[in-house]
Amino acid sequence: MTLLPLPPSVVTAHDEVMTATHVLVKLDSGRSLVALKLRRTDALRARLHGPSLDTRLAAGEEPESSPLLAVRALHITGPRMRRQLARAWDELAARARRPESPFDPRAPIARSQIDAAADEIQKVADVLRTDRPLSARGVALATALLTTPESPAFRIGRGELAAAVGHALAAM
Repeated sequence: MTLLPLPPSVVTAHDEVMTATHVLVKLDSGRSLVALKLRRTDALRARLHGPSLDTRLAAGEEPESSPLLAVRALHITGPRMRRQLARAWDELAARARRPESPFDPRAPIARSQIDAAADEIQKVADVLRTDRPLSARGVALATALLTTPESPAFRIGRGELAAAVGHALAAM
């Protein structure tokens, strides 16, 4: 698991959101980490390329391997994004318990998979709400399960949702 602890001198807190002014990245040899000052364009580029960066993080690429991955990792493991992701898991579980609406514009969900994974879904939402550091890989995996059409959470998805959520939890 890769975590990016930064010294307090390069992190500020505003409204429960940590804002980093530097990220740790590996340069050239890949043996040592260097703190690079963030530019405004780094956050914008990381947001624009969010889905592809999340895919790379979920696949196990280390956040410190590039400035954009480091910025994205900071963003998705931050308190605000973790709360949003926990709420999305709660909403998925609640949606599976409600009767299906023929006029729902959202992607059809795999209700039986969600019901079978109810305990794991509750655990992932609870872990996301904790204050402990989480790996970017685990958070990216949990995000992908909610945003990728091939996820077992959706009707056209493949695999077993409980096992996939358990895998994301183990990576956190």
